[in-house]
Amino acid sequence: MRFKGLFSIVAVLFLFGPVVTRAEQPPKKTDSIAPTDAEYMKRLRGKSWKFKFQNFPVGAFNGPAATDAEYQLYKDCGFNVVITPRYAHYKGYDKVTKALDLAQKHGLAALLETYTHHTHAWGGLDGPYRKRSHHPATLPELKWIHNRWGKHPALIGYMLADDVGNLPRPVVDTTAWMRETTPHLWPWVCQLTLRTGSLARAGNPLVIPQLYATLYKSHYPPPNRMQYYCRQVNTLRESCLSQGLLPMPMFNVSTWKKPIKSDSIVRFQIYASIAYGAQGIWYFTYRDFGSLVNGKAKDDTLEAAKAIRDPKWHVAKEANHRVAGWGPELRWREVREIYHSGWKTELSGEVQPAKGKLIVTMSKDLLVGIPRKEGAAPLAMIVDKRVDDGYQTIKPREISVTFSSDITSIDLLEGEKTRTIDGNKLKLTLPSGGGQLVRLNGPK
Repeated sequence: MRFKGLFSIVAVLFLFGPVVTRAEQPPKKTDSIAPTDAEYMKRLRGKSWKFKFQNFPVGAFNGPAATDAEYQLYKDCGFNVVITPRYAHYKGYDKVTKALDLAQKHGLAALLETYTHHTHAWGGLDGPYRKRSHHPATLPELKWIHNRWGKHPALIGYMLADDVGNLPRPVVDTTAWMRETTPHLWPWVCQLTLRTGSLARAGNPLVIPQLYATLYKSHYPPPNRMQYYCRQVNTLRESCLSQGLLPMPMFNVSTWKKPIKSDSIVRFQIYASIAYGAQGIWYFTYRDFGSLVNGKAKDDTLEAAKAIRDPKWHVAKEANHRVAGWGPELRWREVREIYHSGWKTELSGEVQPAKGKLIVTMSKDLLVGIPRKEGAAPLAMIVDKRVDDGYQTIKPREISVTFSSDITSIDLLEGEKTRTIDGNKLKLTLPSGGGQLVRLNGPK
């Protein structure tokens, strides 16, 4: 997933197409895409997982350095899940313990990164990857890791694979072992290409694909880049609905070839992910490569760590805290209708505002997803689609949405605060790429 491997990735893309090739064309319609909410939750429970982490995940790879100041800054930015540093055990297993302890100290859930070279096998154990120089933990290694750190309070899962499509046999084996032995921990896999069928067959409910429209489509104009991102997350949405999986897109805020300075593009990827039904969000990347934090702090103080923040860090902070605050409302919801005005994706699930629809009219250049859950009032994730490559170059604007006459009041959700507007008409001000989650009261 790191940029030092990008040249090999680009070579693969040149031969086989972009990151999520199926997002280029509208997915084919399928009969299996409409289970009820109860059926959807039953499917996931049927996979035997009972995850200990119950919050809405907001995480990033590559994460912060394992220092007190950097973990504090990561927490301040609104992230709630951290991945321990790759190869930390090369300097001693106590470095892994230190990273987990820091996560616990700062109230962060931790995923244990298991990649290693065969010369540094965990516990000195060999496995089926020994002919490769770099691999995730094999089953013997994972058992050794779990025996040593499995009871750490901060631990919520293990990284089983990164930059994969279909799961290799050893990852299927480690997933099966976790499902039977550690069903409370995440079997975290990040896919370079979206292959939900492979995850479903292995019984892994978490779908974390790399949706890097801002990287691989950096030559597109900004609106087209975000249109492409919508096509990607829509493919993810439909694939997860049809197979009872949890979508957690990983989007790119880093730089390769073309710097990302835009506040609107960072915001849009966050809020559009929610509009398309995300059950967690991941950044690539938090640290370095022109992302949210860049360079090496001159010392281990909080002031030194703050000095290497990019302006995008502040954009991410505001959005992350809002999304985490919405988490209890968003969990276990599905999105089956997405309203667009302005540019459209022309994909299934897209609905035009009209009389008789949930949304009758809305301002130009809006995206609105409708997260639903059985027994709960529907939500609406309203997103401003105006984006450009500048930083704070597009002014906020007032937008309006008229909902069906069945809607009797609208709750604007903001953390623990809720402001209620009577009636079915909403007016609010949004920054470019910004979003607002609301609850729609009235319909059963």
